[in-house]
Amino acid sequence: MPSRGTFNVHASLLPALRGAAPIQAAIRQGLGETGISVMRVVPALDAGPVILRIATPIAPEETYGELALRLSELGAQALIEALVLVEIGKGTREPAG
Repeated sequence: MPSRGTFNVHASLLPALRGAAPIQAAIRQGLGETGISVMRVVPALDAGPVILRIATPIAPEETYGELALRLSELGAQALIEALVLVEIGKGTREPAG
């Protein structure tokens, strides 16, 4: 077992847009903003405490592929930042909602 827990990078600002298709849902709903949530994994889907959220705007004509690529890059950066926060004892651990 990982000594600091298991983490997930989720492509929405939890608790909004839980589940397997958050990028598509954000575009379908016409949201102007989405982002990345890094959270601890718990048995319930997308329900663990959130360590870090990073928001980003959605451009009016942005496609799923464009947004998915941006969020994957943002997620990689967010994961590194979240792991540092956990290591130094400053991860927020907000409930996912």
